[in-house]
Amino acid sequence: MTFSWWSPTREISRSPSGKSCSKALATDLLAPVLKRAFGKLEELHDQGKIPNTTIPVLQNRLAAELCICGESLASDDPGCEHRRTHIQKLIDDSLRADEIQEIVTELYFGSKPFESDGSAWLDDYKKVVERRDGLKTLRDDAGRKFRALELELDSLPDTDVQGLRETRRQYNDQRDRHLSRRSSIETQLHGLRTERDQLKGELERLLREQKKGARMLAELEVTQDVSRVLQKAYDRITKEELRKVSGLMNRIFLEMIGADPEQGAIIRRAEISSEFDIKVYGPNDRTLNPDRDLNGASRRALTLAFILALTKVSEVEAPNVIDTPLGMTSGFVKRSLLKTAIRESAQLILFLTHDEIAGCEEIIDEAAGTVVTLTNPAHYPRMLVNDPGVSERKVLRCGCNHRSECPLCQRRADSDTQIEMAS
Repeated sequence: MTFSWWSPTREISRSPSGKSCSKALATDLLAPVLKRAFGKLEELHDQGKIPNTTIPVLQNRLAAELCICGESLASDDPGCEHRRTHIQKLIDDSLRADEIQEIVTELYFGSKPFESDGSAWLDDYKKVVERRDGLKTLRDDAGRKFRALELELDSLPDTDVQGLRETRRQYNDQRDRHLSRRSSIETQLHGLRTERDQLKGELERLLREQKKGARMLAELEVTQDVSRVLQKAYDRITKEELRKVSGLMNRIFLEMIGADPEQGAIIRRAEISSEFDIKVYGPNDRTLNPDRDLNGASRRALTLAFILALTKVSEVEAPNVIDTPLGMTSGFVKRSLLKTAIRESAQLILFLTHDEIAGCEEIIDEAAGTVVTLTNPAHYPRMLVNDPGVSERKVLRCGCNHRSECPLCQRRADSDTQIEMAS
């Protein structure tokens, strides 16, 4: 193995940047002389002698027929002839000196690249040296490897080369088999990953369905619980509470109509059937038709008895508001209805007409807590004595009770009303 002589100078000349490095080196060596020349060129530039711009300016002034100082340079004016002649002379003199000034101008601008720092070539030199050291290291490593390979080849007998080639071929075949198997395994792996993704999606779907099913099952259990509670409540109402309401209604109803000698022989009992129908029975448990077999007072008593029994059994403390409960009743039945309603109610509010109050004043005196009178102004003048002075439709309230009256609620006697209606 042979080695050639190498030096930094030769490397610089071969490198792409060798020209610029040589230029920088030459500039640094000629720096004292170039510095004086650069100074002279800068002096000429500062004086305005380079670059030469006189000729274009003077020619422009002649063409414009106006001097820089503002004087006229008109060609048809004899008084301006001496100024035009002087400017033309300056142009001719400048043309004779123009060739020298052009050379000096080119020299001025051409010297600009040489005014850089003279030490720039040192940086290029440093890079070349570093590159040389790196190449030398690589060359030495390659040489050592080459010598080691030569020694290894020299130590091998000629008969082993063929065996090594056969071994290499076997290894290559084994490598190819492994690569083929690897490709097959990668294909299987891709298929398994795809199947895994599909199974993962199926699992998520089944989990969602399971959650949905669990939610529906929970809702079903809640619904069944509510249904059982409602069914128990319904069974209690239809079996226990219904019998209580039916028995209490029968007792109250018979008590209300028991004073009526006409109905005493006809009505024996009343009950609420399992179909929630109110039935009335006469002698021999004969079913009576309330619309046909009962008079108006008995029907009122039956309705009121049902309401009072239902309120009593439910144990609800609430007002019982009843409008004209004593209508179509008279005598003992009316008084019995009123007494029973007062006794069986927690708070009874009755709207009674004058006809309903008639005959029950003592009961109202004893049981009523508050009595007020409500008057309909539309009854004037047929039923009311005095004009209430109200045109709109509304109910007027006064503090009169069932035994007193005032100008607002004073009513005509029934006989007067009948006479007026007849006339």
